[in-house]
Amino acid sequence: MASYSKRFGQQVNDPYRGKVIFTEASLNSTSITLASVTWGDESCYICSFNVYPDGSKRKQTCLTVQGKLQQILWKKS
Repeated sequence: MASYSKRFGQQVNDPYRGKVIFTEASLNSTSITLASVTWGDESCYICSFNVYPDGSKRKQTCLTVQGKLQQILWKKS
Protein backbone atom coordinates (compact mmCIF):
# COMPACT_ATOMS: atom_id res chain seq x y z
CA MET A 1 0.00 0.00 0.00
CA ALA A 2 2.62 2.56 1.11
CA SER A 3 6.13 2.80 2.44
CA TYR A 4 8.56 5.33 3.83
CA SER A 5 12.35 5.26 3.85
CA LYS A 6 15.02 7.87 4.40
CA ARG A 7 16.48 7.17 0.95
CA PHE A 8 13.28 7.10 -1.13
CA GLY A 9 10.84 9.13 1.00
CA GLN A 10 7.10 8.50 0.82
CA GLN A 11 5.93 5.94 -1.73
CA VAL A 12 2.30 4.98 -2.41
CA ASN A 13 1.45 2.02 -4.65
CA ASP A 14 -0.67 2.86 -7.72
CA PRO A 15 -4.01 1.37 -6.57
CA TYR A 16 -3.88 3.46 -3.38
CA ARG A 17 -2.81 6.84 -4.77
CA GLY A 18 -5.33 9.45 -3.67
CA LYS A 19 -6.49 7.19 -0.82
CA VAL A 20 -3.34 7.06 1.34
CA ILE A 21 -2.19 10.25 3.03
CA PHE A 22 0.95 10.29 5.17
CA THR A 23 0.05 12.15 8.37
CA GLU A 24 3.52 11.60 9.81
CA ALA A 25 6.60 10.22 8.07
CA SER A 26 9.90 9.70 9.84
CA LEU A 27 12.11 6.79 10.78
CA ASN A 28 10.85 6.97 14.37
CA SER A 29 7.14 7.30 13.69
CA THR A 30 5.09 6.91 10.55
CA SER A 31 1.31 7.02 10.23
CA ILE A 32 -1.13 7.11 7.35
CA THR A 33 -4.76 8.08 6.90
CA LEU A 34 -7.05 6.37 4.41
CA ALA A 35 -9.53 8.56 2.54
CA SER A 36 -12.27 7.92 -0.02
CA VAL A 37 -12.53 4.25 0.88
CA THR A 38 -15.16 1.95 -0.60
CA TRP A 39 -16.52 -1.44 0.41
CA GLY A 40 -13.94 -2.90 -1.96
CA ASP A 41 -11.21 -1.66 0.40
CA GLU A 42 -12.52 -3.75 3.29
CA SER A 43 -9.76 -6.16 4.21
CA CYS A 44 -7.09 -6.93 6.76
CA TYR A 45 -3.78 -5.17 6.17
CA ILE A 46 -0.34 -5.94 7.57
CA CYS A 47 1.86 -3.14 8.89
CA SER A 48 5.49 -4.17 8.59
CA PHE A 49 8.43 -2.26 10.02
CA ASN A 50 11.88 -3.40 8.95
CA VAL A 51 14.32 -2.43 11.68
CA TYR A 52 18.04 -3.11 11.51
CA PRO A 53 19.42 -5.21 13.20
CA ASP A 54 16.21 -6.45 14.91
CA GLY A 55 14.47 -7.56 11.71
CA SER A 56 10.82 -7.17 10.78
CA LYS A 57 8.07 -6.17 13.21
CA ARG A 58 4.57 -6.96 11.91
CA LYS A 59 1.04 -6.19 13.09
CA GLN A 60 -2.30 -6.70 11.39
CA THR A 61 -5.21 -4.26 11.32
CA CYS A 62 -8.57 -4.75 9.66
CA LEU A 63 -10.58 -2.07 7.87
CA THR A 64 -14.37 -2.18 8.07
CA VAL A 65 -16.23 0.32 5.91
CA GLN A 66 -19.60 1.46 7.18
CA GLY A 67 -21.98 3.73 5.37
CA LYS A 68 -25.31 4.21 3.77
CA LEU A 69 -25.96 3.03 0.24
CA GLN A 70 -27.59 5.77 -1.77
CA GLN A 71 -29.57 4.82 -4.82
CA ILE A 72 -29.59 7.27 -7.70
CA LEU A 73 -32.27 7.04 -10.34
CA TRP A 74 -31.43 8.30 -13.79
CA LYS A 75 -34.31 9.37 -16.01
CA LYS A 76 -33.81 9.80 -19.72
CA SER A 77 -35.72 12.77 -21.13
